[in-house]
Amino acid sequence: MHRDTPGIALLIVVVLSAGCTTRGSSDGEAPASCAAPTVDVSRWETVDAGEFSFRLPPGLRESPVQGVDSKVGLFRTQDGAVELSYDWGWYSSDLSHDTATFSSYRACSGIIDDREALVITGQLRDPADGRAHVVAATWRNVVRGPMPVHLAIWSTARNPMSVDEMFALVHTVTFAAAVDAPFPEASTRSGPRVEDMLQSARDLTAFLRGEGDLARVALADTVVLYLAPEGGGDRTAVPREVLHDRDRWTVHTGRSDTSYRLAPPPQLSKLTARAGRHFNCLEYDLSSRYPTLAELPHVGVRLEPVNGAGCLQTWNATFVFAGDKTTPTLVAVVYDQWEW
Repeated sequence: MHRDTPGIALLIVVVLSAGCTTRGSSDGEAPASCAAPTVDVSRWETVDAGEFSFRLPPGLRESPVQGVDSKVGLFRTQDGAVELSYDWGWYSSDLSHDTATFSSYRACSGIIDDREALVITGQLRDPADGRAHVVAATWRNVVRGPMPVHLAIWSTARNPMSVDEMFALVHTVTFAAAVDAPFPEASTRSGPRVEDMLQSARDLTAFLRGEGDLARVALADTVVLYLAPEGGGDRTAVPREVLHDRDRWTVHTGRSDTSYRLAPPPQLSKLTARAGRHFNCLEYDLSSRYPTLAELPHVGVRLEPVNGAGCLQTWNATFVFAGDKTTPTLVAVVYDQWEW
């Protein structure tokens, strides 16, 4: 991930535009203003993360870290006095003010590499390893589309003298040209209409609840029923001719005594449906479970009691439709639950 700074000595001075606009502040004084300091970053190492790059002050070294549904990186000084991380993905933080997290908070908006960024400084109420001073930045919707991608960079330090360097660091971020590739508009993509998919998802849910039949639902020759990866990732292929039997909507696992019947409990009557989303009580991108299925048209459905108050009471399924047909044609179902 690291590559050395070129040997030609260039003086690079980081200065935020004078047009920076303060977005908000909290009780207490922020450790630094939103005006960027003048810092020479020409000798800093360049970190190339693919979609973006930035310069790294001396003393910070990469530490191993594994992302779940995003690209992440982590850098620390040897004594742990400074820590820096980045998160490139669908759920990257928007750095909104949270009084439970920050004892002081200041935010401003500015332009970094021709993109609007929100930059914050502040202090943490409960800092890890004494790193109370925060500098962070976020760029929203860097990659546009139905599942936009964001970047967040977060740094913490024990010593307020490190704040200027961290503030300068976020202003060295540059984005690769490839991230600007436009996402095709919905009108140029083939597949079923959103309204039709939502209706099919409601009809399928009613059928699984025992409240209707499949007369209005188009089914592929074989429909594959999936468990979410957290539940084992098992799948069962069911031929169309037996799908009129609700009992056949069952995922059989590799464990002889365990199977999951997709029919929801009768007391769950409040339905929420979202096109292009997956539910596990909360909303997610289906690509966080099955990236290949996420490329197809799909509708997430959540059932819960009318007065339900907990995720354990929800039933969650995503209905996946063929991408090459204008009539919603079911090809797969992904079943998920809050705890497995």
